[in-house]
Amino acid sequence: MSEPRTLAIRVLPQPGESLDSWLEALARRSWTSLSALLDALGLPTQERTHHLLTGLPPEMFRRLKKQLNLRAGMLEQSVVPAALFGRRAPHWRFCPQCLSEGQGRFPIRWWLPWTFACTKHQALLHRRCPSCHTEPRVFLPRSVHLHAPGHCMRRTGRRTVCGADLGELPALALPHGHPLLQAQELLSALPVHQRMAADPTFKKVDKYLSPLMESMSASDLLPLNEAARDAWQNVLADITDLNSGIGIWRVQERRRTILTPDFFQREHTEGGTPFRVIAEIHRLPRRLVFTTSKTARSSRSCKTHSDLALIHYQPPTPSISRHLSSTASAPPSRFCTRTHRPLSA
Repeated sequence: MSEPRTLAIRVLPQPGESLDSWLEALARRSWTSLSALLDALGLPTQERTHHLLTGLPPEMFRRLKKQLNLRAGMLEQSVVPAALFGRRAPHWRFCPQCLSEGQGRFPIRWWLPWTFACTKHQALLHRRCPSCHTEPRVFLPRSVHLHAPGHCMRRTGRRTVCGADLGELPALALPHGHPLLQAQELLSALPVHQRMAADPTFKKVDKYLSPLMESMSASDLLPLNEAARDAWQNVLADITDLNSGIGIWRVQERRRTILTPDFFQREHTEGGTPFRVIAEIHRLPRRLVFTTSKTARSSRSCKTHSDLALIHYQPPTPSISRHLSSTASAPPSRFCTRTHRPLSA
């Protein structure tokens, strides 16, 4: 078997840098297209960018590190498990100032649905290009060496790209100490790496996000401009999307811990809270709340009947017990147990 091809020109990945960001920087340094670089490294030229971050087989990953003579652990924080995204492709968000200061390079965290703000520049992240009004990194960029870093590489034709400078977008500024910035500080402290498990990660994320989502009021959104409010609504839509990894987990977890028979008895039956309001408060589908309530009522009804049966149960008297013992030891009679009528010969 031939040795993997190595590159003479090397660009080291930055700590926590996304794999597609680093490979794009390497392609620019080598003055070649990203697709040609991937081909030279023996990597699949995926159409969708996120496949490069989540779908590389372990053997390709090991070969890539060997080809570029990288130290152990240098790429473990540049990719994430596909289980974090469920059935929904992730959305890439970006901070314009960070792109300008970092020459177009960016962290893997910008692909995570719970990364919505830049704590360094105290602003919400953007999601769309201001020129073509699409998400810049849905598709893998190609001729990156012909364009300046930090520009939108979304194709607008067979040989043309948008080319808008993403670093020129105005900041979606947040007031100092805003609840969104405080929550993002906690979320950004969570580790991101290749082997992170989905369920424990979702549990930690939910610990910080749920109080934020439940406590956010109109007064918290009032200082934000319309673009910033829209950006936050997009974040909420991604987190509660029933096809996303964290969205699926949230529904299952809340169905198990919140939507219990006692909860429906207290909130709906006794408190009179409509199912619609329960769904809005906990950000759950109305249909799920309704169907779960039917199951909960049935379960509670069965439990009530069982409790009543135990309450009214009276043990048999000694005379009845002796009678039952004698009948149990007697030979079987030719009577039907349902009708107690003699059976015909």
